[in-house]
Amino acid sequence: MKTILKVAFSTIFIFALLSCQDDDDSNNIVDKELNGVWNLDKTYGFYPNSAFIQHKKGEVVWEFNTSIKKLKVVNNLAEIVDVSSGNYMFYTSKEKLNENIEYKTLYIDNKKEGDFYKIQGDSLIVDYESNLDGHILVFKK
Repeated sequence: MKTILKVAFSTIFIFALLSCQDDDDSNNIVDKELNGVWNLDKTYGFYPNSAFIQHKKGEVVWEFNTSIKKLKVVNNLAEIVDVSSGNYMFYTSKEKLNENIEYKTLYIDNKKEGDFYKIQGDSLIVDYESNLDGHILVFKK
């Protein structure tokens, strides 16, 4: 009887352990499209008297190395971009708003950066609650 109980508990333990593994590969991933150097090009939403501000190349630079999950930031506009100059770990996440809408989120040092991001051609667009008086950063590769 003790042997049967040991086998039963061992089996239950193994199944419980295996069921705790995360099968969802959409979280804590790295979006390979981010790889490379991105310069802040435009900022939308900060300025009441203009639609956007055009930035000079090199004022804010995000350099993603997707193979080692590192982000190097050069930030000469601390009042606009919250991420200070330095080196950071990063990852991305795919999330679903509903069955038809999927979006990507960027995490820098385990902190969510903006509501979502998207890449369109040579542009990286990071949205910070733009629908609620927030702002949008547009980087160019």
